[in-house]
Amino acid sequence: SFEKGTARWRGYVDSDDIAGELRTKHFREMLRNTERDHPEANCISMKYEYVPDEMPQDKIRFVKWGAGWRWEDPVHEHLVPVGHPRGISKYEDVWIRHRPLDPQAHANSSFTRNHRILERAYAKETRPEKKALWAYYLGGHAVMLNVHDVARQLFREAADGLGLSNLACDALVRWSRLECKLGQFERAIELAAKAIGKAPELPDGLAAMGVAQLRAGADLRAAGVFDLLKTQPPPVFESQHDAVFLDGIVKCAAALAYYRTGRVDDATKMLGEVPEGLRKHPEVHAAGQEVVVPLSRTQGYQRLYALWEYLIWDTEPLKAKRLLEEFAPASISDQPQVKQLIRSMRQKLQHIESWNAYRRTYAAIPDLPYHVPEEDR
Repeated sequence: SFEKGTARWRGYVDSDDIAGELRTKHFREMLRNTERDHPEANCISMKYEYVPDEMPQDKIRFVKWGAGWRWEDPVHEHLVPVGHPRGISKYEDVWIRHRPLDPQAHANSSFTRNHRILERAYAKETRPEKKALWAYYLGGHAVMLNVHDVARQLFREAADGLGLSNLACDALVRWSRLECKLGQFERAIELAAKAIGKAPELPDGLAAMGVAQLRAGADLRAAGVFDLLKTQPPPVFESQHDAVFLDGIVKCAAALAYYRTGRVDDATKMLGEVPEGLRKHPEVHAAGQEVVVPLSRTQGYQRLYALWEYLIWDTEPLKAKRLLEEFAPASISDQPQVKQLIRSMRQKLQHIESWNAYRRTYAAIPDLPYHVPEEDR
């Protein structure tokens, strides 16, 4: 169908994709801007958002057809340049969204269909690099099927066969995450280090390293890795950007590392950076709960200690009373020592109020050399 087109720039969407609020005029403007600002570009990348629980990616959806292109791969098909390098112009604010009528049914049928296609392609393939690509995809399927030894074998083949590339890096990152899941933390750290070497410009390897160090109990090292990750500039092209992992699980892991090393404010800030749409994802929610519960407990104690300071010095008893009335630390209020602390604070507040009332109405007036108006007492 592309060959029957007449325009110099040609783009495509699948039958269950939508372009959202974008219209033809927006695409034409994008093409004009590309030719003006990036004359060397012969293809355009934009964000492609899958159904929930799948990763959004940067995908090429427009190409300058005169340069020569061909379709490749039976699954996750894409356009490959013929006889020339690929010059990419990337747009962060242009999205194509994958919206099947029944997302769950689509996910199930798509997985089954793609798995059969990939197995046939892997078995027939003779080119080493292409076979490594099929191994990469099948490794992800093996993890989902809980066939761990098969997943290890496939990820090893993918990492070895795909050279220094983002896919080789991602194969090692997925393998590292699998080893973390299985409790093999030292192996996970080793694989994360190899992932960094495959694509040092991507955040994935460092992210996997931080998670593996945290799971291994090296909290200070993990916090240091996450600090380094925050300073890394965004990559130019992230074809395999796993939002659930990088924007959800990793940020929760960083928050936990900061909390464990006493950086409560940094932990709170990092948790706030987890996108709202990811917080209900099962994996992200579980990772978040690891830090939310102890962090809220610490913040609750900090507020109690602040109240104690007001009470000890008796400088702002009314403010202390107001804070105490507003304070409802759900995560710690059921603990006996907290209940006792709150009771003692209430008793002292009552004592302060009673003493002040007594001093104003009885004790202070006889000592005054002059009459004090009632409203000033």
